[in-house]
Amino acid sequence: MSASGQAATRETHPGERRVKGHLDPATELARARDELSSKPERAILRLSLVLRHDPTYAPVVLDILHLRREPTAALVRGDAQRLLGRHMEAEAAFDAAAESLEVS
Repeated sequence: MSASGQAATRETHPGERRVKGHLDPATELARARDELSSKPERAILRLSLVLRHDPTYAPVVLDILHLRREPTAALVRGDAQRLLGRHMEAEAAFDAAAESLEVS
């Protein structure tokens, strides 16, 4: 099978289940953007998985999450900052996430 044929068989469509082990970061980013206002926890989980699958998406994840204030968003933002070598910003994001535990 050609490379383009393999890519076509892995392509996911809205409503279809992802094939186990085949995460398409671009598709997950689009889904996360769509879900962020209605299902933020699900969207943030998608973004976390994208980072783990392909760390080169860290700048995009930061862009998507930059105005989000949920503790989980701060945690994922910290992961993205750390992947980019921004350790001070990562620690600040982790502190923001941990601070939410103190307030609860």
